[in-house]
Amino acid sequence: MSKYYNINGISTTNPTNEWVAHKWSNNFSNKFNDNTGEIDIKLISLTHKVADKLFGSIQKPYSLPLNSAHIYAGVDAEIKISKQEFEKWVNSGKSEQTHKILFYYDFQNLVGSLQNLVQESRFLFCNFLKY
Repeated sequence: MSKYYNINGISTTNPTNEWVAHKWSNNFSNKFNDNTGEIDIKLISLTHKVADKLFGSIQKPYSLPLNSAHIYAGVDAEIKISKQEFEKWVNSGKSEQTHKILFYYDFQNLVGSLQNLVQESRFLFCNFLKY
């Protein structure tokens, strides 16, 4: 069943001049320019551009032989690694490649957080109108 959420807080089954969100098939549409999809695509594009700049291609960081415990240490709470072990790994090769990889995965984590924030704000806006 389709439902329209109006600015006055009263929901209707038919659109009015005051509707701001529309619920259909368990999805929400925003009456105004909902550009969350465009923002998501731009963030993905930005991630690809950073990978191209650092590694020459988006595929390269995923084809490198990496230890996920080191790459995601400090980003993923599920991965336990001591500060000393992490520093030992980083300093073992003193490689520019290691630092690029760490930068890229930290950057990816930040972009992912932004993507989640954009989607969550859209969801919260629509749920705010719902209640």
